[in-house]
Amino acid sequence: MTVPVDVLSYVLGLFSRMKSAPYFFATLIGVAPFAFVFAYAGTLPFLYQMEALGLALFVMLLVFLKNHD
Repeated sequence: MTVPVDVLSYVLGLFSRMKSAPYFFATLIGVAPFAFVFAYAGTLPFLYQMEALGLALFVMLLVFLKNHD
């Protein structure tokens, strides 16, 4: 079963005892770098975007294969 990350975050947040400030900074550290990378990638020429996608898929394949040994 697949659950969207936002829904999962909201539901788990309802049952968490974590304070707002640490949650905010942890989210900032965990999400902001990817947001900047994706925003920058959108400005690249199409060929570079496809190369980056291919590289990302290759890395995900390597991780998948390594975890299934």
